Amino acid sequence: DAFNAMHAGYRVRVEWGIGGLKRKWKIFMQTFESSRDRFPYLFRSAAILTNFLQRRRLDMSAALDEGFGEDAGWDLDE
Repeated sequence: DAFNAMHAGYRVRVEWGIGGLKRKWKIFMQTFESSRDRFPYLFRSAAILTNFLQRRRLDMSAALDEGFGEDAGWDLDE
């Protein structure tokens, strides 16, 4: 039972992560037209870019909370 509970928790995280990538990168919602050997590179690149953008957003939020950049015109809703 403990293993199943742990496994289900990881599975949900992975499925939500893939769903988030599909929402952000519309190319994953289409049939992949290129060769299948290029797909892992595309998927990995999308994951890296998504993580980069998320960390950038968190860094900017933290900077704004500290009062830095109030006049810079940062818009976190973009």
